[in-house]
Amino acid sequence: MIRLAEWLAARRRLTLGLVIVYSALIILTHELIQQIVLHAYDRFSRERVNHAVHVIGILLLLAFSRFLWQSLRPPSQRYSKLLFLAITGLLMAASWRWLFYTDAEAVHFPQYALLAMLIFPLTGRFGLAVFYATLVGVVDECVQYYIAHPTWNVYLDTNDMIYNLIGAGLGCTLLYVGGAGQMVRPASQQKVAHRLMQSPALWIMVGIFLLCSGLWLAGLLTIDPLPDGTKPRFVLRRAGPPASYWQTTNWGKTYHDVSPYEAILWGSTLLLFYSMLDVCARRNRSDPASRPINAP
Repeated sequence: MIRLAEWLAARRRLTLGLVIVYSALIILTHELIQQIVLHAYDRFSRERVNHAVHVIGILLLLAFSRFLWQSLRPPSQRYSKLLFLAITGLLMAASWRWLFYTDAEAVHFPQYALLAMLIFPLTGRFGLAVFYATLVGVVDECVQYYIAHPTWNVYLDTNDMIYNLIGAGLGCTLLYVGGAGQMVRPASQQKVAHRLMQSPALWIMVGIFLLCSGLWLAGLLTIDPLPDGTKPRFVLRRAGPPASYWQTTNWGKTYHDVSPYEAILWGSTLLLFYSMLDVCARRNRSDPASRPINAP
């Protein structure tokens, strides 16, 4: 895994092209995958499809078991690797139990894990790889909500955005466990304020904030329909707020609709958490005890 990441890092134009093509495929095939899943439900039943998802998940875990065992054998960073693996596993399990509308939504995890793995060789930072992969996920959900289904009386799928972020975190965690931490760029000696001003991620966030603020002030963006029932062009929940914290589907699945405020809170927290991968990687590289005996 580390060799592939280094190979991609040495071929930035190729890697950028792969990221663009793969991101476009995620966005453009979203509707197709959704239709395939719905067709499978009609033909085989939801229970059988969910069972197939469970089996595939177990097979993927078994396929990665040897990689995880070999990566965790060296003592260097073993505890931090186990920590990030454990927390990511718990986040995936919690999403499966309390946020999934249906188990087929587990496809978001490998989708965005692979995307983050492709982005990391370009950024040299795990936190930025998770951020940019999540940004692709936000664009994907906005395309589905505002372009593919502008009349659906539902809500902008912030649940999916959280799955995408966790999936991206999974990809970066696997890279970190596999030894890609040595590829993390050294921290700049410039002041924090100066580094922030040079960060494209910061300016993207500022741009999104200004755009949303402008739409809000112009009356084109609201979270819920207006009191008179009208729905601006960019209403986030066309059906209004959910009646209760927990929703129950027709087949008995209980889940929670993540509100826009919750999405911002959880998204920011998870981005900060996965940015700590960079901190751990830099600390390990600066620790003399972690270097090979013949290293200078």
